Amino acid sequence: MTILMFAPYLMYLRAENVKAEWDRQIREWCETEGGITVFEQIDVSKQQYPDLVITPRGVSIPSRMSANTDDPFFYSNRTEILSNDQALIRRHTNEIVRSIDSKVLGRRVSFSRVGGDFYPFGFGTESSFSCSRVDGFNSDLNRAVFNLTAN
Repeated sequence: MTILMFAPYLMYLRAENVKAEWDRQIREWCETEGGITVFEQIDVSKQQYPDLVITPRGVSIPSRMSANTDDPFFYSNRTEILSNDQALIRRHTNEIVRSIDSKVLGRRVSFSRVGGDFYPFGFGTESSFSCSRVDGFNSDLNRAVFNLTAN
C-alpha cells in the first residue's frame, strides 16, 4: 500500500529528470550547433526595394509558400523531429533566400523541447524549453541578414 502511495511521486521525479536531461542536451546543442550564420548581408533601402515592407522589427518578407515571383526574398522553415518518445524534441532551421538565384543569405538553427511532464490526472499544461532561454542566443535572423539604410 505504501509503495502505491509513492508511485505517482516517483513517476513525477522520473519525468522531471527526463525533462532536465533534455533541457541540458538542448542547451548544449544551442551553444554548439545553434545560432545564426550569415552568408551574405544585404543593404536594404526603401529606394532600392520600393515594394518591400520595412518595419521597426526589420524587413517583412513572405514565406516560400506565399512568395510571388516578383518578391526579391523569401524565408523557408524546416522542422525536424529528433525525438517524440517522452517529450517532443525538435530542430528548427529558418533560412532567408534571395529569389533570383535561390542563394541562402542566412540561416538560423535552434532546438526545442515540448512536454515530458507527468500528469497524474491526465491533463495539465505542457512545459517547454528552447534556445531562446539560453543566455546570449541570437535569434534575429532578419536583422542579421538585412542592413537597413536610409537611401
